[in-house]
Amino acid sequence: ELAYQLHGEAIFKLPPELPKLKRHEFVSRKLAYVTSLKRTIDEILLRNRFNLIHIHGVWSWFNHVVCQSAYSMQIPYVIAPRGMLEPWSLRQKGLKKKFAYYLYQKRDLLRASALHATAVSESDSITSLGLKRPVFVVPNGTCISERIPLKNLNPQRTAFFLSRIHPKKGLLDLVKAWECVKPKGWRCVIAGPDCTGHLKAVKQLATQLGVHDSFEYLPELNEAEKAVQFAQSELFVLPSHSENFGLVVAESLAAGVPVITTRRTPWREVEANNCGWWVEDNAESLATALRISTSKSQEELVSMGQRGRTLVSEKYSWPVVITQLRDMYQQVLLDSQLTAHRKNSE
Repeated sequence: ELAYQLHGEAIFKLPPELPKLKRHEFVSRKLAYVTSLKRTIDEILLRNRFNLIHIHGVWSWFNHVVCQSAYSMQIPYVIAPRGMLEPWSLRQKGLKKKFAYYLYQKRDLLRASALHATAVSESDSITSLGLKRPVFVVPNGTCISERIPLKNLNPQRTAFFLSRIHPKKGLLDLVKAWECVKPKGWRCVIAGPDCTGHLKAVKQLATQLGVHDSFEYLPELNEAEKAVQFAQSELFVLPSHSENFGLVVAESLAAGVPVITTRRTPWREVEANNCGWWVEDNAESLATALRISTSKSQEELVSMGQRGRTLVSEKYSWPVVITQLRDMYQQVLLDSQLTAHRKNSE
């Protein structure tokens, strides 16, 4: 295989088209973890003789150590910032990130053989930092499954939000827009883990504006529960202030549900392909999109959703994305070999 993925925390759920990857987990947060991490990573790299390493995320000490080990062993590596170098993200805990950037993160990025962006907008953000490294744009992959027939378990029509409950996701704007429109016969389902306690502020605002009864709140959903909820929804809303990709948008379109999202996400295509609305990042623009979308018939929204499924199938399905990842890996390996040959010839 051309590439392996190392990560310190998350468990990756691989689509069925991908072969099973060998996995090494690091879960301890004790001092021994910090002091022994470099030695352990070195041992893994030496034992497995990786051709290339694909690192997901920046700022974490784990990823920094992987960069150090790979560079010292002359193993080419690719870094996917995963939105962590977007302007909005850089402003969060800005002083801390600025310190980390000049302490180690900038060096790790400059030593990378390439950087991996999931959208052109993320590539532009990376380039604006002056990092003179090749940037490949390869989107996230999405599974396309058979659409589950719509089951009207609730007499109201449903708009759906699915993501982390976090200030970044624009939920306060969604509540304000909902209060402005008050779409008759509609409810809004908000689902996802409450990572920072932000759900309390969302509920308080909904109560304050008198629209609390229009909202339903669900915890984090598993894959089966997500599929059912998409099937019961006619509209998906992601009013984020910043997204490098926004996988839930692709998942919604794959399920045949049209999308409202902001221009802080890279989803211009929902507007270009008439499968959703791509609006300015404010409550007023969101309200306008809600007013238009909730006035449409079920048949009109289903037709928009079908165009969304076609878009995802052609550009974001796993077979398409895997081919792009393979091409990226092959190009990085070729460039690394040419660079090493040039250095040896000097």
